[in-house]
Amino acid sequence: MTDAEEAWAAACELGLPVAVKPQDRDLAQGVGLNLCSREHVLAAYRAAREKSPYVMVERFARGTEHRVLVVDGRVLAVARIEPPHVVGDGQTSVAGLVEAVNRDPRRGDDHRAPLRRLKLDAGAVEVLAAQGYTPESVPPPDERVLLRRNPPYIKGANGLGCWRHWLPASPLTSAFTSCRPISQPCRRRRAAAWRPCAGVRRTAQ
Repeated sequence: MTDAEEAWAAACELGLPVAVKPQDRDLAQGVGLNLCSREHVLAAYRAAREKSPYVMVERFARGTEHRVLVVDGRVLAVARIEPPHVVGDGQTSVAGLVEAVNRDPRRGDDHRAPLRRLKLDAGAVEVLAAQGYTPESVPPPDERVLLRRNPPYIKGANGLGCWRHWLPASPLTSAFTSCRPISQPCRRRRAAAWRPCAGVRRTAQ
Protein backbone atom coordinates (compact mmCIF):
# COMPACT_ATOMS: atom_id res chain seq x y z
CA MET A 1 0.00 0.00 0.00
CA THR A 2 1.41 3.38 -0.95
CA ASP A 3 -1.12 5.56 0.88
CA ALA A 4 -4.20 5.44 3.09
CA GLU A 5 -6.66 5.75 0.20
CA GLU A 6 -5.10 2.74 -1.52
CA ALA A 7 -5.51 0.82 1.74
CA TRP A 8 -9.21 1.76 1.83
CA ALA A 9 -9.60 0.68 -1.83
CA ALA A 10 -8.06 -2.68 -0.94
CA ALA A 11 -10.39 -3.01 2.05
CA CYS A 12 -13.41 -2.39 -0.17
CA GLU A 13 -12.19 -5.00 -2.65
CA LEU A 14 -11.63 -7.60 0.08
CA GLY A 15 -14.78 -6.78 1.98
CA LEU A 16 -15.08 -5.52 5.55
CA PRO A 17 -13.97 -6.19 8.21
CA VAL A 18 -10.24 -6.17 7.44
CA ALA A 19 -6.91 -6.13 9.23
CA VAL A 20 -4.18 -3.60 8.50
CA LYS A 21 -0.62 -4.34 9.57
CA PRO A 22 3.04 -3.61 8.86
CA GLN A 23 4.49 -6.29 6.61
CA ASP A 24 7.83 -6.62 8.42
CA ARG A 25 7.10 -6.20 12.16
CA ASP A 26 6.23 -8.65 14.91
CA LEU A 27 4.67 -8.56 18.41
CA ALA A 28 1.53 -7.04 16.83
CA GLN A 29 3.23 -3.65 16.47
CA GLY A 30 1.05 -1.30 14.43
CA VAL A 31 -1.64 -3.93 13.82
CA GLY A 32 -5.27 -2.87 13.43
CA LEU A 33 -7.96 -5.58 13.59
CA ASN A 34 -11.67 -5.89 12.86
CA LEU A 35 -11.76 -2.60 10.95
CA CYS A 36 -15.29 -1.92 9.73
CA SER A 37 -15.23 1.66 8.42
CA ARG A 38 -13.23 3.97 6.19
CA GLU A 39 -12.26 6.08 9.21
CA HIS A 40 -10.85 3.08 11.07
CA VAL A 41 -8.98 1.76 8.02
CA LEU A 42 -7.34 5.14 7.35
CA ALA A 43 -6.34 5.51 11.01
CA ALA A 44 -4.96 1.96 11.08
CA TYR A 45 -2.94 2.62 7.93
CA ARG A 46 -1.34 5.67 9.54
CA ALA A 47 -0.54 3.67 12.69
CA ALA A 48 1.01 0.83 10.65
CA ARG A 49 2.94 3.31 8.50
CA GLU A 50 4.63 4.67 11.62
CA LYS A 51 6.12 1.20 12.18
CA SER A 52 7.09 0.33 8.62
CA PRO A 53 7.04 1.69 5.06
CA TYR A 54 5.46 -1.61 3.99
CA VAL A 55 1.78 -1.93 4.91
CA MET A 56 -0.64 -4.69 3.99
CA VAL A 57 -4.43 -5.13 4.14
CA GLU A 58 -5.96 -8.56 4.77
CA ARG A 59 -9.35 -10.07 5.43
CA PHE A 60 -10.00 -10.15 9.17
CA ALA A 61 -10.08 -13.70 10.59
CA ARG A 62 -12.38 -13.90 13.59
CA GLY A 63 -11.39 -16.15 16.44
CA THR A 64 -8.75 -16.59 19.12
CA GLU A 65 -5.03 -16.43 18.40
CA HIS A 66 -2.99 -19.51 19.23
CA ARG A 67 0.76 -19.94 19.23
CA VAL A 68 1.82 -23.41 18.11
CA LEU A 69 5.35 -24.71 18.72
CA VAL A 70 6.41 -27.04 15.91
CA VAL A 71 9.76 -28.84 16.10
CA ASP A 72 10.87 -31.24 13.38
CA GLY A 73 7.32 -31.48 12.06
CA ARG A 74 5.77 -32.30 15.47
CA VAL A 75 3.48 -30.08 17.53
CA LEU A 76 5.03 -29.86 21.01
CA ALA A 77 3.03 -27.09 22.67
CA VAL A 78 0.02 -24.87 22.09
CA ALA A 79 -0.85 -21.61 23.86
CA ARG A 80 -3.98 -19.48 23.56
CA ILE A 81 -3.07 -15.79 23.37
CA GLU A 82 -5.60 -13.57 25.12
CA PRO A 83 -5.75 -9.81 24.49
CA PRO A 84 -4.89 -7.59 27.47
CA HIS A 85 -7.99 -7.32 29.65
CA VAL A 86 -9.32 -7.03 33.19
CA VAL A 87 -12.31 -8.71 34.85
CA GLY A 88 -14.73 -6.58 36.85
CA ASP A 89 -15.62 -7.19 40.49
CA GLY A 90 -18.43 -4.62 40.78
CA GLN A 91 -16.40 -2.41 43.13
CA THR A 92 -13.09 -1.50 41.49
CA SER A 93 -12.52 0.90 38.59
CA VAL A 94 -10.81 -0.22 35.41
CA ALA A 95 -7.70 1.70 36.47
CA GLY A 96 -7.77 -0.06 39.85
CA LEU A 97 -8.17 -3.45 38.19
CA VAL A 98 -5.19 -2.72 35.94
CA GLU A 99 -3.14 -1.75 38.98
CA ALA A 100 -4.12 -4.99 40.72
CA VAL A 101 -3.14 -7.12 37.72
CA ASN A 102 0.18 -5.32 37.46
CA ARG A 103 1.04 -6.29 41.04
CA ASP A 104 1.66 -9.82 39.73
CA PRO A 105 5.43 -10.27 40.28
CA ARG A 106 5.71 -12.01 36.92
CA ARG A 107 4.81 -8.79 35.11
CA GLY A 108 7.45 -6.30 34.08
CA ASP A 109 8.25 -3.62 31.52
CA ASP A 110 10.67 -5.44 29.23
CA HIS A 111 11.38 -8.79 27.60
CA ARG A 112 13.07 -10.18 30.72
CA ALA A 113 9.70 -10.51 32.48
CA PRO A 114 7.52 -13.56 31.73
CA LEU A 115 4.49 -11.24 31.34
CA ARG A 116 4.22 -7.56 30.46
CA ARG A 117 2.42 -4.94 32.51
CA LEU A 118 -0.99 -3.77 31.31
CA LYS A 119 -0.93 -0.30 29.78
CA LEU A 120 -3.64 2.33 30.19
CA ASP A 121 -2.41 4.44 27.28
CA ALA A 122 -4.31 6.28 24.54
CA GLY A 123 -4.90 3.05 22.63
CA ALA A 124 -6.41 1.40 25.71
CA VAL A 125 -8.65 4.41 26.39
CA GLU A 126 -9.96 4.19 22.80
CA VAL A 127 -10.76 0.49 23.18
CA LEU A 128 -12.45 1.15 26.53
CA ALA A 129 -14.58 3.89 24.99
CA ALA A 130 -15.80 1.50 22.28
CA GLN A 131 -17.10 -0.73 25.10
CA GLY A 132 -18.72 2.17 26.94
CA TYR A 133 -16.03 2.46 29.63
CA THR A 134 -13.43 4.92 30.86
CA PRO A 135 -10.49 4.20 33.19
CA GLU A 136 -12.71 5.43 36.06
CA SER A 137 -15.64 3.14 35.19
CA VAL A 138 -16.54 0.26 37.54
CA PRO A 139 -17.35 -2.86 35.49
CA PRO A 140 -19.95 -5.28 36.89
CA PRO A 141 -18.80 -8.56 38.44
CA ASP A 142 -17.20 -11.02 35.98
CA GLU A 143 -17.39 -8.52 33.11
CA ARG A 144 -14.39 -8.97 30.79
CA VAL A 145 -13.11 -5.56 29.67
CA LEU A 146 -10.60 -5.39 26.82
CA LEU A 147 -7.67 -2.98 26.86
CA ARG A 148 -6.58 -3.98 23.36
CA ARG A 149 -8.40 -5.62 20.47
CA ASN A 150 -5.33 -7.55 19.42
CA PRO A 151 -3.07 -9.53 21.74
CA PRO A 152 0.45 -8.07 21.61
CA TYR A 153 2.79 -9.37 24.30
CA ILE A 154 4.28 -5.89 24.55
CA LYS A 155 0.94 -4.56 25.87
CA GLY A 156 0.28 -7.27 28.45
CA ALA A 157 -1.30 -10.21 26.64
CA ASN A 158 -1.51 -13.57 28.38
CA GLY A 159 -0.39 -16.92 27.00
CA LEU A 160 -2.49 -19.82 28.33
CA GLY A 161 -1.54 -23.44 27.72
CA CYS A 162 -4.24 -25.37 25.85
CA TRP A 163 -2.42 -28.49 24.68
CA ARG A 164 -5.30 -30.75 25.78
CA HIS A 165 -7.64 -28.94 23.36
CA TRP A 166 -5.32 -29.30 20.37
CA LEU A 167 -6.31 -31.81 17.73
CA PRO A 168 -3.09 -33.41 16.38
CA ALA A 169 -4.75 -34.11 13.05
CA SER A 170 -5.14 -30.39 12.36
CA PRO A 171 -2.87 -29.71 9.36
CA LEU A 172 -1.14 -26.64 10.77
CA THR A 173 2.57 -25.93 10.61
CA SER A 174 2.63 -22.19 11.29
CA ALA A 175 3.37 -20.73 14.69
CA PHE A 176 0.29 -18.47 14.76
CA THR A 177 -3.29 -19.52 14.10
CA SER A 178 -6.65 -17.83 14.54
CA CYS A 179 -9.70 -20.03 14.90
CA ARG A 180 -12.60 -21.02 17.11
CA PRO A 181 -12.50 -23.55 18.54
CA ILE A 182 -9.05 -25.09 18.19
CA SER A 183 -10.33 -28.52 19.22
CA GLN A 184 -12.01 -29.07 15.83
CA PRO A 185 -10.28 -29.88 12.52
CA CYS A 186 -9.51 -26.84 10.36
CA ARG A 187 -11.62 -28.19 7.53
CA ARG A 188 -14.72 -28.00 9.76
CA ARG A 189 -14.34 -24.34 10.61
CA ARG A 190 -12.80 -21.16 9.29
CA ALA A 191 -9.20 -20.89 10.39
CA ALA A 192 -6.23 -18.77 9.41
CA ALA A 193 -2.57 -19.64 9.81
CA TRP A 194 0.31 -17.27 9.34
CA ARG A 195 3.96 -16.40 9.89
CA PRO A 196 6.09 -19.14 11.45
CA CYS A 197 8.01 -17.83 14.43
CA ALA A 198 11.79 -18.12 14.42
CA GLY A 199 12.36 -18.07 18.16
CA VAL A 200 11.08 -19.79 21.28
CA ARG A 201 10.30 -17.90 24.48
CA ARG A 202 9.77 -19.68 27.78
CA THR A 203 7.09 -18.30 30.08
CA ALA A 204 6.94 -19.59 33.65
CA GLN A 205 3.40 -19.75 35.04
